[in-house]
This record gives sequence, C-alpha cells and structure tokens, in this order.
Amino acid sequence: MTGPPKSSAGNRTLTLPSSLSNLLSRHLSSLSTSGDPDALVFTNTEGAPIRYDNWRRRVWTPAARAAGCGGAGFHDLRRLAATSLVLARVDIKTAQVRLGHSDPRLTLAVYAAAPVEADRAAADQLEKRYFGGKRK
Repeated sequence: MTGPPKSSAGNRTLTLPSSLSNLLSRHLSSLSTSGDPDALVFTNTEGAPIRYDNWRRRVWTPAARAAGCGGAGFHDLRRLAATSLVLARVDIKTAQVRLGHSDPRLTLAVYAAAPVEADRAAADQLEKRYFGGKRK
C-alpha cells in the first residue's frame, strides 16, 4: 500500500539500531536503484510493489510458523515494538513518536501489553519498597 500515513504523526525520522541499519544498508547496496530516494526498499521479483496477500502466504506465514509464532499477524510486530519499548522503560512520548501515533493514549491502550515479566518486576519493586527484600 502506498500513500500518505493516517496522520501527520506518521511522517517521522527514526534512529535505527546499528545492527538493523547495517542489515538495511547491505540490502540497499544489493539493489540497482542508483540512490533513487523514491525507490521501493522491498519489491517482488519484477521490482514492482509486493502484493500483501502473496507475501503473507509465501513469506510471513511460514516464517511465523517456523519461529513458533503460528497465527501471528504482521500487525503484531507493532504490538511487539510498543511492548518492547515499555519493557525497556522508554518514556511514553518517545514510544508514541517512534510508533507514529498522534496520541500517547493510543500507544498505551491499543499497542502496549503488560507482559508477565513486567508484572513480576512490579511485584519485586513493591516487595523491596514495603518489605525490604526480594519477593519469595
């Protein structure tokens, strides 16, 4: 799908982790786009835009299954990103901007989950604060 993002918050510049930047740089070097800023990063074998239904059936579903995540949807990556940012204690404003949300409430209400390990960490913090030790 091409076109503008849903909101102006979708237009953003992000810093990539260096490992991802290196992978992307190698991929871009393998393309014959001659530095065209409008070139697609991922295409089908003919260089045209990827058709989502074909890509999902041929690439995503087998990869998700192989990773033990059968049934995961592509959009689940956004939920994973939001939850990972929360677990890494990234402030909500930064998470909101990275995800391209116009409102931080959307980031928290729709995308970020509260994983079991975060709940355990919260319990440990309460134990430490109020009982002076580690949770048993």
